Amino acid sequence: MASQQLYFQMRSFPFGRFACKAATISCGALFAATLAALPQPASALVWDWSFEKDPEIKAFGELITTDVPDSQGFYTILGVTGERNKVAIDGFIPTGSPVPGNCLNVIKCFTSDNLIRMEDADGQLTTHGFGVSFAGGTFANYFFASFLKPATYLEFYSVAPFDFLPPDTSGGDSELAGQFEAEPRLDPVPGPLPVAGAVMAFGWARKLRRRQRAGR
Repeated sequence: MASQQLYFQMRSFPFGRFACKAATISCGALFAATLAALPQPASALVWDWSFEKDPEIKAFGELITTDVPDSQGFYTILGVTGERNKVAIDGFIPTGSPVPGNCLNVIKCFTSDNLIRMEDADGQLTTHGFGVSFAGGTFANYFFASFLKPATYLEFYSVAPFDFLPPDTSGGDSELAGQFEAEPRLDPVPGPLPVAGAVMAFGWARKLRRRQRAGR
C-alpha cells in the first residue's frame, strides 16, 4: 500500500508526469515497484475491459488482478493500463482513495475499492469501483450505480481545478452512464506480479504508440 501511495504522489507532481511520458520504461518500472510491495500470489489474472458511451467516451485496456476471488467472488485489481479517447492511462488510484474532485467536502469522499468479479446481474464492479489518471492530467472513476433505478455503470470524469461535487460540467467534469465490460483471459499470468505488471504496461504503451503513429 505504501508503494501504491508513493506512486500516486509521484504521479501528482509535474516531474513524475514528465518521467512517465518521456520514457515508457519508467512507467513500467514504477508499476512493477508498486506491485512488488503487495502480497504475492503465485499468478495473476489479466482482464480485457472497456467502458463506452457513444459518441462521447471510448475507454478500454487491461486490468491485472489477483487470481483467487474473495468469499463474495471479487478479485482485487492491482493495476490498470489502457486509454480513454486516445489519451493514455498513466496512474492507478490506490484502494481507499478517491480520484481528485470526487468529494462532497473535505471529509466525505467517494473512494475506490478496486474490486471486480465475473459477469453478474448485480454488476461486475461495486458502487466504489476503480479509479485511474490520464496523461493529460485528468482522472476517472468507473463504478456500478446499484442505487439508481435502473442500475447502471457510470464514469465520473474530473478535470482541474478538481472542485467539490457536483461535477462542474461547464469546466469539463462529467458523470455519464455507459456500457462496462470486463472478461479475464483464459490463462493466468505466472510468476512474480512486478514482472507481469511491467510486461503488461510496456505492451500497452507500444500498442498505443503504434495507433498514434497510424493516426487512429
